[in-house]
Amino acid sequence: MPITTVIRVNSATSATTLIAANEDRYSLIIQNDDANELYILVGDGTVSASNYSFSLVDGASATISDPEVRERFTGIWALDGSGGAQLTATVTDAASGLENYAGLQVEIAAWMNRSDLTAKIPDFIRLAEDQLILELETSDMETSASVSITGQSAAVPSGLTSITAFAVATDERPYTLEYEPLDRLLSRETETGNPRYYTRRGSSFLVWPVPDATLSATISYMTRLPVLSEANTSNWLLAAYPSVYLDAALEQGFRYLRDSDTSARHAVLWRDTVAKINRDTIEQVDGGLSMPPSSGTVI
Repeated sequence: MPITTVIRVNSATSATTLIAANEDRYSLIIQNDDANELYILVGDGTVSASNYSFSLVDGASATISDPEVRERFTGIWALDGSGGAQLTATVTDAASGLENYAGLQVEIAAWMNRSDLTAKIPDFIRLAEDQLILELETSDMETSASVSITGQSAAVPSGLTSITAFAVATDERPYTLEYEPLDRLLSRETETGNPRYYTRRGSSFLVWPVPDATLSATISYMTRLPVLSEANTSNWLLAAYPSVYLDAALEQGFRYLRDSDTSARHAVLWRDTVAKINRDTIEQVDGGLSMPPSSGTVI
């Protein structure tokens, strides 16, 4: 999480280091409360009344943005006084980065250069995930589960969004069921035998004909993106494509701030990357490595 430090530097008429360089710093506010003007130099060099980057009169403050925020700041006052400078610096927890949920929140705050949105950032991430779930069509979201068909029904696996294959195991050989809409399957006359069709009703699959014994089946399906939380601190998308998460959350963050231009720029970035991820999946399908998610039956 962000670490904020308040530093106090007394006024002086000799060059004084206000704050050292720090690559992890993303927010810095400098305020002069001395009666005399403060001359500030950003970066290397010797500060003086004739060699400075900017100055602050009594009561004035400056918010430093990227990339200068990471530099060394030195200062010198025009005359001796009884005040000085107050610096409020915020740095990232270097151990976090974009590797987990906490680190993602730190980076979002850093990119937005805001320290007052801590409570809203989890909302930005969750709204971003809602968009990502709609856009992603990748083999990383494909999984399988074994189910038992007892009577006419079988349980729907948790997190299922669409099916790519419903394969039944029999003594002869495995075969795949065809999907049929619920109303059509229910309108069929009762018949027993090896199932040929399946449909979904609530949390159960229904098959037809009804098998006369319990059967085993393997369902290949697309699942939802596992959302991030304090309990679930990472997932495959954050691990493989952290920039997608970052840009998607920043789109929501700047939208919240009503900065439509910046929000739109981040939207383009994450959508372009997701499009590439989806294209890579299609290319793998063409190479025979996987089954296309788009071929799945949404039920």
